[in-house]
Amino acid sequence: MKRAISLLLSLILLAPCALNAVPAFAETSDAAIAAYLQGLNAAPGRSLDEARLMLDALLAFEGTLPDEAVSGFMTFLARIVDSLCDEYWDDEVFADTLGDNDLVSTRHGEGGIGYGTNFGAARAAFGDRLSEAYELYLELAEKYFSSYMVDDMALLMSWDGLAQFIIDWSVFRISYPRFIEIGAVDSDIEFGIYLYAGCFNLDNTPVIYRNALSEDVRASYEWFLSNPASGDVLYYDDIAALYDVWKANGFKYTKAVQNAIKDLEIKLYGTEGEG
Repeated sequence: MKRAISLLLSLILLAPCALNAVPAFAETSDAAIAAYLQGLNAAPGRSLDEARLMLDALLAFEGTLPDEAVSGFMTFLARIVDSLCDEYWDDEVFADTLGDNDLVSTRHGEGGIGYGTNFGAARAAFGDRLSEAYELYLELAEKYFSSYMVDDMALLMSWDGLAQFIIDWSVFRISYPRFIEIGAVDSDIEFGIYLYAGCFNLDNTPVIYRNALSEDVRASYEWFLSNPASGDVLYYDDIAALYDVWKANGFKYTKAVQNAIKDLEIKLYGTEGEG
């Protein structure tokens, strides 16, 4: 076992010189997982070849993969995405080299061609080796983060779609409160509420339009608040209270509405942003 761990670390530090020589582990021991995570931290994190190497090393473990190891790999993959964004932003030649099964995919937006984690490819690569929680986490990530949520000051989904985003991640949080990435889940929910409440009023898909609540957003609030699946959503009561303030003010953007939105933003992030 010690020899296998040592070999793995050597391969990581030598990558990409020995990409095809990943050792198989006899067992998924704490020591082996610790060595794997150490290797992730030591690796440069700059290329898709490194991602493939580290994925092969992870899949060499037996049985269901520990959430800690999967999380470490996904964090490592995010480092590679950041590096590729720095090196190949808006590079059509490089973007064309990425296929549907690559661990990194393109993101097209106003600023040019960017890159993001290909959650679908990662999920497929792990197959049936994930825990129930991590399987659903990657399924939701694939559903919602395969493209930008916001670009060019516009929400790139419907308001009901954003409401469903909040519902889905809240249901996940209730189902798996001790999930290793629960902090990221909380941040996703908070960001969804931040947009949904109009704490930041997007110019091209505004919550507040001509000093009133947008008709599309009003209809979405009413759908959200009447949806049985919304009952256990984090911040449900806050959206309900905000809607009541809007209604009490004839759905006009008054000082009372402004203060209600400001109070919710402070609750989310402890400070008032640009609004």
